[in-house]
Amino acid sequence: MARAGQDFEAAQSLLAVACGLHQAPAGEASGYPRLEDWFAPLLKAEMAPGCSPDMIAAIAASQRLVLHLLQTQTDLRPLHGDLHHDNVLKAPRGYCAFDAKGIVGERAFELANAFRHPKGCALLVGTQRRVLALADLWSAGFGVERQRLLQWAAVKCALSIVWRSRGPVLHDEEQGLLARLLACAQESSTAGAL
Repeated sequence: MARAGQDFEAAQSLLAVACGLHQAPAGEASGYPRLEDWFAPLLKAEMAPGCSPDMIAAIAASQRLVLHLLQTQTDLRPLHGDLHHDNVLKAPRGYCAFDAKGIVGERAFELANAFRHPKGCALLVGTQRRVLALADLWSAGFGVERQRLLQWAAVKCALSIVWRSRGPVLHDEEQGLLARLLACAQESSTAGAL
């Protein structure tokens, strides 16, 4: 839908899927990885020689931010873990999510990865206007704090950069998106303080 010019409609449908997945009360989920496990590679990330100062600063900011988020998690529950546009299909019974990763963590993380999607739509995905519109829609509709949603989106983007690097981080196609997500999370923090 988003690729066909219906990005807002796709975002609403994705929100409905997330709400459906979280209808059941939070329960125990032993044996599943936790967000702390997932974010270990980001916390241990090394920077390659020649890495730009902007990338170094963005990864360092993401490391500080994820430490704060992990230490202050609330509403812990089982999560799909990879909920985004390309992991939802329309079936006869409605939209269905698939390719769940099955992790345990803060509910506000559930839609974090969706800010980076759909793939192949860099001009759409990378705009500050879209990031802020999604944050407004999803935080209100999903009942999570807007700033934390943006913060989780930023650190998830950083984690994906680290995963793709498979070693010291040098450059990544989502460097600009990471900078925008960090800026939006910071602006949201500043606006909340006014």
